[in-house]
Amino acid sequence: MARVDAVTNELTTPGVAEGVRRATRAATRGDGTRDVGTARRPSEALAEACATLAATSACALLVKTAMNLIGRRGFLDRERREGGDTLDDASRAAFLSATTTDFARRGVGELAAIARAIVERELREFNDGREEDEASASWTREDAIDFMRRCRETLSRALLVPSDVFSDPKALPFERKNRLHVKAPRSFPSWESMLLPPKNPDFDAALGAPSSGAESLAERERQVSNLKDIMNETRLVIRSPHFVVALNDAMHAAWASHADAMPQKFFGATRAARLSLARAALVVEATADRIASDPDGLLASIANESGVTYFGNSIW
Repeated sequence: MARVDAVTNELTTPGVAEGVRRATRAATRGDGTRDVGTARRPSEALAEACATLAATSACALLVKTAMNLIGRRGFLDRERREGGDTLDDASRAAFLSATTTDFARRGVGELAAIARAIVERELREFNDGREEDEASASWTREDAIDFMRRCRETLSRALLVPSDVFSDPKALPFERKNRLHVKAPRSFPSWESMLLPPKNPDFDAALGAPSSGAESLAERERQVSNLKDIMNETRLVIRSPHFVVALNDAMHAAWASHADAMPQKFFGATRAARLSLARAALVVEATADRIASDPDGLLASIANESGVTYFGNSIW
């Protein structure tokens, strides 16, 4: 397990995490040419923070799960035959690319759209009975932390809903009424649909041309066969309800790793300190950005979470 964690840290710093971070920013900002907070509503900054937190947590757990499955297969290889492990660093890198590319290209965009809907709903509830001008509404440090907690919990519930079709496709799943029928095409994404990697990626092309010789060709064939088996295992694991539980734990652990320090830095030491909604949104966004830019700290905080640890042990 220590070796798996070491390899995970090495391979995800900074490549995979940074790729998902860039994809999240592009999905929430369009062309990405605007500076943070420039010509943006507070709800947009909060939505980016929510999407960044969820996307980086999901990617970190996905990578950690893949590395556990690869480590398990390597252990079995060494047990079964001399010479053993066919999965080298190039194999791991090819597998991670196949596992995370689809999420960065498509899933992050879906996640950003969900985050926007959730943030707008939570802001309406938060501002209910307050001043109409959201720029003048004041937030305390506790308001900012509580807002992100509600967004995380709402996001978790939204993405756990079964694949049903509802009469109102624009509403969040748990808000919909008059369910039409079950086992129909899904009109709202889930963690499974966003994170599930492709079934048959071309690992042979990703690994490049093998060395000449029958032994090298046989070794490559075993590599590709092993990677395909691990991809099938990864897809099965992501479909497990235990994966979603571990993902929710990972998201909470990721936020907790920075949630106390960053808001206090901006709000100050006094509990009575208040910021406008626009400023508070930037604080929350800066916190999420710090989480996304610290993959080592993110993986460390997730690794110590009980639900993630239990899930990793279950894989082995």
